[in-house]
Amino acid sequence: MRRRSLLPLALVIMSSSAFALDQGEINQLVLVDQTELAKMMVDRVAYLPGGFTVVGGWLEWPATPVVLCVPNTIQAMQVGLQVASPRFAISPDGKRLALWKRVSIGGQDRAELNIVHFESQMVTGVGEPVPITQAMQLAWLSDGTLVYATEDLQRPVGLLYAVDLTGGKPRRLLELHQGQWVDLRPGSAAGEVYAVWGGSTPTTYAVSCQASAGAPRIAGAGVPAPDGTGRTLEVDVTGALIIGLSATEGVIVDRGVRAAAWRPDGQAILYVKDRQVMVTAGSGQSPRQLGDISQAAPDLFLRGCGWSPDGVGIAYWGVAGNTGRAWRASLGLERILARFMFAREAPVKADDRLWVVTKFQKDVMGNIIEPVWNTLKAQFIVARILRTPEGVMAESVNAGSQTGVVDRLSAGPIKSEAQPGHITIGVGGQTSSLWTRTSALQFRPGLQAWLEKTKYAGQPQSLQVERHMLLSVEK
Repeated sequence: MRRRSLLPLALVIMSSSAFALDQGEINQLVLVDQTELAKMMVDRVAYLPGGFTVVGGWLEWPATPVVLCVPNTIQAMQVGLQVASPRFAISPDGKRLALWKRVSIGGQDRAELNIVHFESQMVTGVGEPVPITQAMQLAWLSDGTLVYATEDLQRPVGLLYAVDLTGGKPRRLLELHQGQWVDLRPGSAAGEVYAVWGGSTPTTYAVSCQASAGAPRIAGAGVPAPDGTGRTLEVDVTGALIIGLSATEGVIVDRGVRAAAWRPDGQAILYVKDRQVMVTAGSGQSPRQLGDISQAAPDLFLRGCGWSPDGVGIAYWGVAGNTGRAWRASLGLERILARFMFAREAPVKADDRLWVVTKFQKDVMGNIIEPVWNTLKAQFIVARILRTPEGVMAESVNAGSQTGVVDRLSAGPIKSEAQPGHITIGVGGQTSSLWTRTSALQFRPGLQAWLEKTKYAGQPQSLQVERHMLLSVEK
């Protein structure tokens, strides 16, 4: 095993579990900040502990593969500028990263498997260099096994190996003909890898890395839910996002989908369409739009997404011609509180539903029958009523999973973050992050709140928005 000593760097390694969210909180998720990671053709993005992100892709010109760390302050990651492939894998504890370094052997470029050790800031080479091909893939399994796929162009065959991280020879797991490796990812069982073979028809093989294991089996195309419930996640060739409930039953959640990923606890699904970043509960109920890139990047089409290990951050990326862009963002919860004044005789009470609209259908006497539904702006649930000399005040909380409610209701700007009403907290020695913010807004003119199944409508009085950033839960 070869060692290359690099300058030491103090890097705090923190492991965290997924921040628990219930169905109602998933319906309140919003992006509270966004950072651009890279402008290049992106292949994949993954999170490291301590606020770092790794991006693998190709520079626009020349078309050179790179594996970059953002922010670029980890000295050992300079090896990412010398890679033969943009593909990489991170160990389950986040302390190591595997990548393919380009090396010259007898005047020919080959790929050498390298391990970046973040705590010691060492880079080690493992095994013998292999030919550089598009079939090179990497996956680091939850039990610590590192698996790689490569190709023997002379025969030609696709080869799958388990790495001996102590420096010994890799152990061959599988050999296939007439095709090429398309992807590697952890399987549903411990020590199992899903190897996707792109032959005449793409096939996913479930391969055990145990020395005494039997023959590989053919697995379904879906990605198993990480909570062990047996559900699977799949984007089919037509762009349908499918949650498999069993071998014979599934649910189509949305269409026009380009990529999707389970939240680490299996309780939510992140997915992207050409322009939109979406999230839905693990059951597929009530998809919610988190963001739209149409204005920020009108020429870009989203093609990938992923979660941070703690489930409080996301990454998404796309392509625009010969280049692309990638972003990471933090998630927060948005709670909208509103007060509406009703007539004294209005039968409004707690748990009633209010529909905020601009127009109504009325009978010949001028009484409200129901709203003109295409003018609907938001819905609220009454939390408390306050009786006043002027009428009945309904204190309400927004309901439903639609985004953009604040923009539809408010005509005034949110208060400056420099004013009272927000809290900042420093986490793990990092710079303080915005944790919660409360803002008062002005209602747009012409809005009214219809009390469901009645003839009464309330007048808007006050509008308040609370946004809470999700903070990681450390083990």
